Amino acid sequence: MTRIYVLSMVLATILVGGCGQGDDRLVEKAKIEGEAGAEAALTAENENLATKARAMEADLARLHRFYQAVKGTFEGTLQTEAGAYKIKIVLAPSLPPYTTDRVRQLDEIVSDLNNLHLKVQVVQWHPSNPLSAVGCRVENIKPDTINGEVTIASENCANLYALTIAADGVSSVTDHSTDAGALAHAVLSGNVDKVNAIRGDVHPSTNASVYPLIVRRK
Repeated sequence: MTRIYVLSMVLATILVGGCGQGDDRLVEKAKIEGEAGAEAALTAENENLATKARAMEADLARLHRFYQAVKGTFEGTLQTEAGAYKIKIVLAPSLPPYTTDRVRQLDEIVSDLNNLHLKVQVVQWHPSNPLSAVGCRVENIKPDTINGEVTIASENCANLYALTIAADGVSSVTDHSTDAGALAHAVLSGNVDKVNAIRGDVHPSTNASVYPLIVRRK
């Protein structure tokens, strides 16, 4: 009887121990699967962020192509009732193009998109007296890169300048043959790397006249 009792206790102990080991294996398996699932979710999230970053970098690169294409000094003549005046327009991007092999954080790219603008200086003078020059400096000018338009309007400038990019062959202030939108598309797509002419109108604040102008890259 005692021997039978002892054997029963041994079997019970083995069965209980086996169940405990089985539970441990299930817990370990669940833990491994949970860690694998979390890692997969993190990988998917990182890939999604990288895809967004690449798309935003591509948009930023397109904008930089436009800003770099109009960067520079342009000079020409402005016709007014008082005669012809010389005019100089200087366009300078606020940021240089950013090149890197790493995938930047989204907030880095957003910062560049928000802070990219044109710094502009406009100077006008009578050809007979260069010392008579008047001008202004303006920042935070955001050009219309789709239609190829640059509007300079600021309290710092007495005049409003409504400008459009133009092809090299534009002949005069009355030549409207240039499709600024098509030229802007060529710039954004990388087919044109430099804009050599700008045409437009000057709207003074002191009278209702509108003065056409054309300036060419110096």
